[in-house]
Amino acid sequence: GLLRFHHLVCQDEALEYVIAIGWRVLGKPDSWSRRMLAFKKGEPGAVRGACEILPPAVSRLTLSRKPTIVASAIPSQECQLPEQHPLWLLGASLAMSIGCSWAPRLLSKEPHTSIHSIRDATERRETVAGKYSSRYVAGSPLIMVVDDFATQGTTLSDCARSIRVENPRAKVVGIVLGKHIRPNHA
Repeated sequence: GLLRFHHLVCQDEALEYVIAIGWRVLGKPDSWSRRMLAFKKGEPGAVRGACEILPPAVSRLTLSRKPTIVASAIPSQECQLPEQHPLWLLGASLAMSIGCSWAPRLLSKEPHTSIHSIRDATERRETVAGKYSSRYVAGSPLIMVVDDFATQGTTLSDCARSIRVENPRAKVVGIVLGKHIRPNHA
């Protein structure tokens, strides 16, 4: 089954909830964590595996309405999601599987320092806050934003905030491969 998080440390009202396939406790290697890290590094087998596991799992979710758009978070050093990035491949696979639009250019952002080594929630929020921007989409879509990991919800919350600024009637859900748990947060 999938894990559903309604309240992450940095989550605000723009982000409805976050769904994850699994947990990853930092500093405690296991086979699942190794697979998620291999995805992040772009190892072909891990990317293929994620593209085979996530879409069927998400397609079995009971949602309040059918998703209309899949978008993706963007790596910290980038302005847009690079083509052939593991998140591009995962987002495209998910959109095709659940029958909705893949919108890899819905979001853009200002590059920022990587937040992976920042433990303080306030500092993480400040590093990412306001970096994302979104394009307008017609109607009141349910937008799924894909990312590899969620720790405190900082990146997904800023993605959701930017989407809701341009699309106030949109609902935004985060979809991640893994939920990071730091030993001091567990």
